[in-house]
Amino acid sequence: DTGMGHSIQIVGSRRERFNDLDLLLTIKILIDVFEANAETSDSLAETLGRWKEIPETCGPGTIDLHLSNLISDFDAATEFVALSHKADRLIEEFGGTIRAEVANGRWRVPGVVFADYDTSRLLDTTDRLRNLLGD
Repeated sequence: DTGMGHSIQIVGSRRERFNDLDLLLTIKILIDVFEANAETSDSLAETLGRWKEIPETCGPGTIDLHLSNLISDFDAATEFVALSHKADRLIEEFGGTIRAEVANGRWRVPGVVFADYDTSRLLDTTDRLRNLLGD
């Protein structure tokens, strides 16, 4: 483990515990993919706006992705799932590892220095986020 905290994401009766570093890097990648996609619904855009504040506002163990907001909006949830699959394809382009200089350059998180990052951890994170939404 990376020595970071863990945060629990809850949607309805489902709950998952995530490593905070995995979540932070995954959030950065998802925001990148979402912003490159012009057709983002208002409710998903609102959720993404909250995600952008997470690195500055959340301490270890306190990350809340507000996924329950998405579950109440079928279109936003469907859109999240589709775009998260695009994020997976981006992650997979790096092979097994996202180099530290790429992670820290392209997806900088204040106060966090990423080492080389195992892409399987990120793919597991997106998969578990989709499972929380019932996909």
